[in-house]
Amino acid sequence: MALEKPKLILSIFIIALILGASQLSSQLPAITEVSEGIPSAKKEALATLQSIFEKQDSGRSIVWKHTLNMIQDHWFLGVGLGNWELIYPIYDRGDTLSPGFIAKRPHNDLLWTWAELGILGLLAHLYLLFATAQLVWRLIQHAVPMPVPHFFFLLAISLLAITGHAMFSFPKERIPPLLFWYLTTGILSAYAPQQTFWQIPIVKPYLRPTLSVLSIALSLVLTSRAIEIDRQYYTLTQHRLQGNWEHLIQTADKALKYGVLDPWILFWKAHAIHLTGNPIQAQALFNTCLIYRPHDMTIHWKIGTLAQTNNDLSQAQTALERAVFLDHDNPDFYQDLGAVYQRQGKADEALEKYQQALTLGATDLKIYINMGIIFEMQERPNEARQAYQHFLKYWQGDAKTAELVHKRLNQLQQYPNQ
Repeated sequence: MALEKPKLILSIFIIALILGASQLSSQLPAITEVSEGIPSAKKEALATLQSIFEKQDSGRSIVWKHTLNMIQDHWFLGVGLGNWELIYPIYDRGDTLSPGFIAKRPHNDLLWTWAELGILGLLAHLYLLFATAQLVWRLIQHAVPMPVPHFFFLLAISLLAITGHAMFSFPKERIPPLLFWYLTTGILSAYAPQQTFWQIPIVKPYLRPTLSVLSIALSLVLTSRAIEIDRQYYTLTQHRLQGNWEHLIQTADKALKYGVLDPWILFWKAHAIHLTGNPIQAQALFNTCLIYRPHDMTIHWKIGTLAQTNNDLSQAQTALERAVFLDHDNPDFYQDLGAVYQRQGKADEALEKYQQALTLGATDLKIYINMGIIFEMQERPNEARQAYQHFLKYWQGDAKTAELVHKRLNQLQQYPNQ
């Protein structure tokens, strides 16, 4: 197969340009948030594989297991494009997730595709990989000039490397690997023998330029909006780290003018509104967040605590029960739910949640005050006395709280020890 020299040179130049650009560091100043970086065991491919087999995989194997459970429930149609991160918390239930942590992907492209697009999407994904491999093989066989087969071989190795990496991570969510992947497949397609493709004239030839221009224009509009939202989110993050809550709210409003492309902008705006002294508005905004993240434990927890502050005990109970369902190992969720039950007069249910919180390692000593009050109401003076004494033994906070507990403890002196 005779290849046009200008086409080959242009292809090599484009690939070299992408590889060079990918090495450039971002011009944005670094955000001062603490980051642990990449674990040393994950900086090489073989080390990554070894860490997975040694169960030092940062939770990947657990995520894969839960994703397979999701696939088992939705194997044919999937959960919908982009919905893996919305549905996954139901299957994880605190195994890898915790408040403030977001799982955006399963770190495996095949599982990701199957979970979101079903078996048909998986077959299409596998066909793309197979067709690309077959195309590379044919090009290598038919390329006559000596450097050309080497060029195709290097392209194939690059695609294989990205594909292999995508089985354990998410390289295609980064611009350079994704651009390199599709540009490389496009270059290979441009050199492909014409008879290897099945062409269907869906669009009339005279309409193709117009549709191409419209597609490019729409892409530019959406991309510019996304870039502007990212720019505002960067500024928002700086305000959050510095505690500038009023400025954070203003920045969030600017970003939200472009649409709710990132619901966490809503989340941080609600958080800032709460800290500036408007819990009712903050609760309403957190409820709006649930439209975009219906199974996020952190949002349910925030709604529960705010609803309790706003004396909306019914919603507080609903939200905190949902938070406990989504993370059954979080002591704070159990403690807050116990406090709601206590205010509703459900003493036994409150004690049960407090005990579960302590079993899970709750560190807030005020839980013992709440338990002592319930024991008093149930005429269980010995247990109330033990709860108060335990609080006073370890309490190192304000003297006023300790004085109130001492008074309650003294009132129990009328009851003899049993």
